[in-house]
Amino acid sequence: MLTMLIVPDAANAVVILDDASAEHFTTNVKTEVTKGMIGQLEMYPAHIENRLIIDSRARCDMADLKSWWHTSRFSEHRVSTIALKTIQRELKDHLDTVGISWRTHVVAELAKFEGPQVKLDVWLQQFQLLGQADVGRKLAAKLRVIQTGAFVKTAFAVRTTDQIGHRQANCYVKDADGGGSWVEMQSLLTHTFPPNKVFPVLWDKDTCRLDFPTTDVDEFVIYEDGLWSGSEAVRRLKAIAAAPPAARVTFRFGVVTDFGLLVIRHAIRSLGLTTSVTVDTAGLEASRFLAAPLPEHLQLGMGIKQDDYFNELHQHVAPHAFREINNWSLEEIEFCKDIGRQLVGRWLELKRKRKPTADEINVFALGGGGFGSTLAFSRSIPKVCLPLLWLEGPVHVSSKRLNWQPLLADARRVSGGGDLDLV
Repeated sequence: MLTMLIVPDAANAVVILDDASAEHFTTNVKTEVTKGMIGQLEMYPAHIENRLIIDSRARCDMADLKSWWHTSRFSEHRVSTIALKTIQRELKDHLDTVGISWRTHVVAELAKFEGPQVKLDVWLQQFQLLGQADVGRKLAAKLRVIQTGAFVKTAFAVRTTDQIGHRQANCYVKDADGGGSWVEMQSLLTHTFPPNKVFPVLWDKDTCRLDFPTTDVDEFVIYEDGLWSGSEAVRRLKAIAAAPPAARVTFRFGVVTDFGLLVIRHAIRSLGLTTSVTVDTAGLEASRFLAAPLPEHLQLGMGIKQDDYFNELHQHVAPHAFREINNWSLEEIEFCKDIGRQLVGRWLELKRKRKPTADEINVFALGGGGFGSTLAFSRSIPKVCLPLLWLEGPVHVSSKRLNWQPLLADARRVSGGGDLDLV
């Protein structure tokens, strides 16, 4: 029952000790069991929010345990000795208070999202109607909304030493998508740097051309919200290699993945850009999407062509949503993939105005590249996220059918009328 209450990333915040060692003692049983429990507790740091809840039937010396707890200043909370049937209620109240119960967690994350969203309970009920209520709860517990505005204090923080004796152009990549993430980057930069130091770098998707501003600087710094698979970054690197700008280029991302870093650095090396292009990783947040350990020949990808390297890395993707594999059954993962296929098939057909192939659908069934991400930005949802989070449309499981509603919506992909916009 504990795993149903707590968010996966905080699973280690609750430790269960038992009195099974009592079977090994014939004398001073309670004293010896208590010593063992204290020995285990001492392996953890003291903290003001620590709580100790004891089953009233436990075979230990309650007085000695409570005395140690207070004497060692292990917490400001009093020790609770209660009946087993009320422990879960006490535990739930505590988890709610510290914000690591799954419902408290997801409500807090949804409050950070600045776009349209379906009520949490409505979204969860869809899983129940399709016979997979636990899947909805477990995915909700994994949701994380990253506020892009916070990047100016972390990954995009202004470093005074970078400004001394150095001419920087702070850039965002502007393309034809009026609702793209570049709009947010433009806003962040214009509120962080003087107007004469902020510039657009124009990206033409059709010609794969990147036009840098004509200004005398020592460095162009390009700011982007996320580096996921690295495919978009590689296209831009190829444009830089084809038409080098007048100064070196540094990329700064708010969030990166291990997959994306491997891909972009492999491309920089393969395209001969090691002296002119770099990735600044100071202050950013890195997320793992690859299974460990990665085969040695893929750690740098020396001698492997870019496309081959990209494709082979995909064979080692570990979907983020199912990282705690012991908490997921194959049936539950297949359910997510099945619904994802149905939603993605409709999305691609509306977007491309033709029926997509099975391979095209499978690429996005668990989010782009099979990443299975549950990480969203406060104003956008990356396509590496599970389609269950950001797509809508009719779905069915056996004889059960419903019109799926996404938890988080992007108006460029989902319209108020229930149909996906063509983007």
